[in-house]
Amino acid sequence: MFSCLLLLLTVGITELPERISTTPAIVTFVIDENIPVGSEVGKISLDISPADQRDGPTAGTTFTLQDTSYFDFDPHQPNTLIVKSPLDRDTDRKLCSEGGWPEVCSWSGVIFSSDGRLLSLRIVVRDVNDNTPSWLTSQQHDGLAQLQISVTENCPLGTAIDLPLASDPDVGSNSVVNYERVIQEAVDHRAPFDIISTKEPNGVRYKLVVRGKLDRETTPLYRLMIAAVDGGGNRGLAQLTILIADENDNRPVFTHMKKEESQSDLDEQQTEFTITIDEDLPVGSRLPRYPVATDADEGDFGRITYSFAISVAEVVKRDFRIDEVTGAIFVRAPLDYDTGGLTHYQFVVVAQDHGIPPLTASSKVIIEVQDRNDNAPIITVTPTITTTAPSSKSNEKLEKTSLQLLENAPSGSLIATITVHDPDSGENGKFTCQLGKVDSLRLEFLKNLGKLSVYQLYSTLPLDRESNPEVRVTLRCRDHGVPGRVSTELLMVNISDVNDNAPMFMNHRYSFQANPVPRDGRCSMSWLLDVEGNDQDELIGLVTAVDADSGVNAELSYSIIWPNNQGLNPFTINARGEIRARMTLDRESRPEGFQFTVLAKDNGVPNLSALAKVEVALIDVNDCSPTFTQGVYHFTVEEEIPFNLSNAYVIGLVKATDCDIGNNAQIFYQLEATDAPFQISSDGYLSTTRPIDREQSSSFVITIQATDSPQITERRLSSFAEVQITVVDINDNDPIFLRPPFENGTHQVALSIYEDINYKVVKIEAIDKDIERNGEIRFKLANDVPRGMFALNPESGELTLKRKLTVEEAGIIPLRILAIDNGLKPRTATTTIEILAADVPATKPTGISGNLDYSEQPNTFLGNLRVNANKFIIVCIVVITLIICLILAAVICVVSRRGCAAWTGAPNTSARNQKQIHLVSHSNGGLPLTEPVFSTAPDMEAFITKETPSIGYSEPSKYFSNAYHFHDQWDTAISQDGRICDNPLANPNTSEFYAE
Repeated sequence: MFSCLLLLLTVGITELPERISTTPAIVTFVIDENIPVGSEVGKISLDISPADQRDGPTAGTTFTLQDTSYFDFDPHQPNTLIVKSPLDRDTDRKLCSEGGWPEVCSWSGVIFSSDGRLLSLRIVVRDVNDNTPSWLTSQQHDGLAQLQISVTENCPLGTAIDLPLASDPDVGSNSVVNYERVIQEAVDHRAPFDIISTKEPNGVRYKLVVRGKLDRETTPLYRLMIAAVDGGGNRGLAQLTILIADENDNRPVFTHMKKEESQSDLDEQQTEFTITIDEDLPVGSRLPRYPVATDADEGDFGRITYSFAISVAEVVKRDFRIDEVTGAIFVRAPLDYDTGGLTHYQFVVVAQDHGIPPLTASSKVIIEVQDRNDNAPIITVTPTITTTAPSSKSNEKLEKTSLQLLENAPSGSLIATITVHDPDSGENGKFTCQLGKVDSLRLEFLKNLGKLSVYQLYSTLPLDRESNPEVRVTLRCRDHGVPGRVSTELLMVNISDVNDNAPMFMNHRYSFQANPVPRDGRCSMSWLLDVEGNDQDELIGLVTAVDADSGVNAELSYSIIWPNNQGLNPFTINARGEIRARMTLDRESRPEGFQFTVLAKDNGVPNLSALAKVEVALIDVNDCSPTFTQGVYHFTVEEEIPFNLSNAYVIGLVKATDCDIGNNAQIFYQLEATDAPFQISSDGYLSTTRPIDREQSSSFVITIQATDSPQITERRLSSFAEVQITVVDINDNDPIFLRPPFENGTHQVALSIYEDINYKVVKIEAIDKDIERNGEIRFKLANDVPRGMFALNPESGELTLKRKLTVEEAGIIPLRILAIDNGLKPRTATTTIEILAADVPATKPTGISGNLDYSEQPNTFLGNLRVNANKFIIVCIVVITLIICLILAAVICVVSRRGCAAWTGAPNTSARNQKQIHLVSHSNGGLPLTEPVFSTAPDMEAFITKETPSIGYSEPSKYFSNAYHFHDQWDTAISQDGRICDNPLANPNTSEFYAE
């Protein structure tokens, strides 16, 4: 029934994944290690055979991965498998969960599809050549590993000596594939040695081979450069030092080895010594057998030290250690056959005496690790209806797993998929699973996916939750080891409720006197209230219904079915069945009372319901408190409004209502005790009792009480409302200057005439007790201040130098400054400051950028001002003298000038708006002219009213034949020499001007 596409994903290649297997229900991907998290591993698709077409198409099928430690499905592409965690097969042993490591690193898991199918997932993590070979030694020089061995001088030609192996975490062709000698010009390349490499099951080994005669007296040592090369061409270098030593008579001999006659004394003896141990041998345990050597010499020459050969792989040193005195081998790290640990170790043990030079013997040791039944079967339960993450249990304690099954589900409904596997091997890894005795459930074996056995749990009959809400059964799996290990899982199948029970009212739970009478198959209850409800939302009665279902199917909601002929429904009902009055009930308006139906409905799909009738009779009393139309009232009032006893200023109206009738609904208002300047009338009008100054109190909060007027005063009911009154500001405050006076206590500011343009002279500050626009202030220089000398920022109040001052301008410069607020009717404050402009150096300190207010500058400038006081007086005298001279010169020029004429225009003299112009001419002689000398336009007449006839004439204009003419608009007068003067005729009143 199951089939799948098996895809090969190669990182960095955009080709489509390659199908590499067609094994049913097994999906295999091959990826490289260290690919980024989030990378796509491959896509899962299901091939449907004709026999499976009845199951429907796979479109919309979703997949769930049981173990998401390293991989998971992309939430945006549910059939795409992606990398979830970093993948480093060289260091992460958990990633390589299956056997065959380190040569093969594969991870396995189970995929559940939403249509009930199961897929076995296997991801092979391919090694990447991301490591360079290196020697693990503490001796380093210039970045090179330093290796050292000893060779006796009479060593025969052809002798091969083991050398330390290089380490490379990569595997296969990415690991070390060859060792070679590196010839260096600076080193004697004629050293009588060769390096040979041999490939063995545990990797590549290399040896030093003697190719020439050795003479210690001539050459006591040799140095060679050797290289370890991996399959990718990466090279690791080390320097090998060979010490030439004297001969020792007897070498150690391992007792398990026999020397053959044909074997040379110097040949390595490596007869295999095989040891078989269990995988559960504790750390620190001594192996039951180990190779032992003897030496025929006496004393130190016969004392033996044991060690691993320098060519032993690091994994051997990681898992075992050797006692150098006894040769005993101990377990150094856990040996777990089931989690991918090595099952076969092969290495060389060296026995070395203490002679001079020392002699050695070596023995090949093979350790076989055999599996023990140290694992119980691992049970993983994946519910069909997922409530929590799948459980995975692997010990002998009783574990619990909750499952879900819909009530009344048909026989044969799938409840859960159960996978079981045992990490042990052989018979220890085989197991049998049985389900406890239960009539409603059955366990069926589905298939084997490798070492994984798949079972499915089914129901055998429909189950009723109301009679049996939960079914418990024990799943027991026992392996075939001796003794066998057992895993037990308690499966708790919770029957999920379906809505198969309607609500039912329980009359005996009503809190009022009720006389339930069956009527038309429905429940009916009634009660009589001798008074109507007192307070709004008061409990009228309680109806209760129950539902035999559970969960949302038993959650009930109530509603009122209100008859159309009874008007507005005055009642509400909540989820607890409490019937409350949404308003005060009035018996006089409904003397017959109320009759309505309550509906109880569950939240199931589809929902079920029940009905009950309710009857209510009422008697009116004063049970309704006045209700304000607002909980909080907001009013505004302008400040300083005059108070008049006969006509108080009304600021607002508060209103309360009472649902009662007659005296019970009559309301009067009053203020709670307060000294606020307000009063309230009996009909709710709120007014002031005195003028209010906002600057003293900007707002008020008062409480108003509304009380009804029943005939029995003791039954009066009241309610309260808060009134928040905001006093609106009017512009009744002038700005107030804060600066000046300045820090020196005066209105004077010192200034050097040599300061630069935009120099900040001083900052003017003012405040206004008003708020908002009425309190916003702008600054302005008065019109009578020297123009073009200073500029005042209207917003910040900064007074800056607009142009550089001259020596003549030194002295006291008064400035009148206005502070104006932004009220609709602006208010103004005026102040005067004096600028003490002096001929002294600028006061800007060296190295400081920007200008300073004089109030903030150092005393240097003021000191200079005092020192140069005399100089300032001299300058003033010179300036005054120059001014007097200029005035005298101007007077002389005026007296000597000729041809100054004055024009006088007359007002309108006729309905045609005629104008009369008089020319006044001044000179040293001549007779006055008293008659017009110009020919004028029809609406204009010109006269000479003063002495001189010496006025020249120009070419006649459009309106005049004299030397002066006007534009048609009467806005400009042009003299004979072309000078332009303002025309006073633009003003209808008589005016005068002079033309030169």
